[in-house]
Amino acid sequence: MTVRLRGSGLTVRVGEGRTILDDASIAIRSGEVHALVGPNGAGKSTLFGVLAGDVTAQAGAVELDGQPIERVKPRTLAQQRAVLLQENTVTFPFSAEQVVRMGRTPWARTP
Repeated sequence: MTVRLRGSGLTVRVGEGRTILDDASIAIRSGEVHALVGPNGAGKSTLFGVLAGDVTAQAGAVELDGQPIERVKPRTLAQQRAVLLQENTVTFPFSAEQVVRMGRTPWARTP
């Protein structure tokens, strides 16, 4: 199977140079199930943030279908990935159906 999402040599530092990820790499193919296991503070959520394009790594690269993720148009990126954070607060009284419909926005006006 073809690798859909690849992260190579990913390093993330925060604050005064505290390293959260150090040379992390992963290759994800369609149809595979991955489990990322580790203690609190190990960088699991940070790795997923980098792979989603929401966190910038100081070193390394992320590719979606062989293209650098920073070159993927935001709409295309939204159609190709879904992100559900550990904590998510909706500050308005939306119903579950309304939240799901908002998630469909990148697909508006498509067959």
